[in-house]
Amino acid sequence: MVLFGPNAETAWVSNAGSREAAVINLTSGEVENIISVFKDPQGGVMTRDGKWISVTNHAGNTISIIDVKQRHVAGEIRTGLGPARIALTADERSFVYNLQEGEGAGFADVAASRETGRINLPGRPLSLSLSRDCRTTYLGLQDSDQIGVFSMPARKTIRVIGTPSGADPDAVVPL
Repeated sequence: MVLFGPNAETAWVSNAGSREAAVINLTSGEVENIISVFKDPQGGVMTRDGKWISVTNHAGNTISIIDVKQRHVAGEIRTGLGPARIALTADERSFVYNLQEGEGAGFADVAASRETGRINLPGRPLSLSLSRDCRTTYLGLQDSDQIGVFSMPARKTIRVIGTPSGADPDAVVPL
């Protein structure tokens, strides 16, 4: 996965299958840093001020909190099984992330650096997207040809949408 750093001067790349994330200078193409994270880094999200990047660690069942300026892991949050995609709410107080192996989604309090809840889904979520108002989350349940929809404020599933057999829904982009 690739996440652009502050001012799109760098690309932060999760080296899936490793224990590393790379920082690449987009002007020179040079690798500026290799940051050790937990096992199998996946999706990432950056705060609006560009000071923090958070990366899920699928095989490590954690979220690494990376200080962008210092370029090191400043903290970690334990999660359920197999976190892969992550989003940050508009107020930047909560993370929401899919749990591929746990067949659900999790929530974490950013300030407290701890998981605060989970919901179960009827399949393994591959993708995760938040609505523009951050009140609804959409997850592509690829293996079961469904899309899970849940309410962020209520933290519960509000709908499961079936798709045609073999559709394998991946990214869901709310319009």
